[in-house]
Amino acid sequence: MQWWRESIRNPDPLLLRLAAVESGELVGYVDLYGEQREERELGYVIGPSSRWGHGRATVAAIRAIDHGFEELGLRRIWAEAVAANRASVRVLAKAGLNRIGRDRAESFLGVESHYEQFEVLRSDWRAGG
Repeated sequence: MQWWRESIRNPDPLLLRLAAVESGELVGYVDLYGEQREERELGYVIGPSSRWGHGRATVAAIRAIDHGFEELGLRRIWAEAVAANRASVRVLAKAGLNRIGRDRAESFLGVESHYEQFEVLRSDWRAGG
C-alpha cells in the first residue's frame, strides 16, 4: 500500500498512464513508459479477472498505440510478455505488435518460461491494429 501511495504522490515522470474505460466504468489502465523521445514500452492491466477474455486488453492496447503514434509522435512502441502467459502474448499479437525476439528467463505461476519481445513501428501501423 505504501508503494501505491508514494507512486500517486510522486509519479514517475517517464510514465504516461491512461485510463481504460468501458461504458463509463474504469476497467484498467495502459502505460506508455520510457525516457526516449521516439519510443515507449506498452503495458496494460485489466481487472478484476472476471473482465479478462473479452477483448478489453486488446482494445486498450490498440488505443494506447494510436495515442503514442498520433498524439506523442512516437516512432516505435515495444512490449514484452512472459511466454507462459499465453493470454498476454495473444493480446500483443492481436493488437498488431510483431514478435521480434526472446529475452531473459522468467517464472509465471510456477512455470519456467521466458519473455517474448514485441514491437510495432509507426511506419507499419494501421490505426486499429
